[in-house]
Amino acid sequence: MRTTFDSSSPRTRHSGLSRTTFWLALLLILGSLVLIGLDNTGLLRPVKGQAQALLQPVERTLTRTRFAIRDRVDAILGTPALGKRVAELEHEVSDLRQANIRLQGLQAEND
Repeated sequence: MRTTFDSSSPRTRHSGLSRTTFWLALLLILGSLVLIGLDNTGLLRPVKGQAQALLQPVERTLTRTRFAIRDRVDAILGTPALGKRVAELEHEVSDLRQANIRLQGLQAEND
């Protein structure tokens, strides 16, 4: 006879984190807190400078690549904000042309 506490049941469900995942997450969190604390005290300044010097070219390359891809996608698809802005500017130009024609007519009457 099986009891409800018998873990050999084939219907056992595992929910939540496994022990390995839990300990890994805990280790990462604790490691992050230690690094933040060391950085605040200034002990990591030399290592931080070297890491930034090594990673800066990679960061620049990735940033340039991201901008290039975004520019190409925007050129292909266009952006709704740009289309809206163009429509607003065209409307403003039309209003200014009408005002200019009206002012030119009034100027002609005054001369």
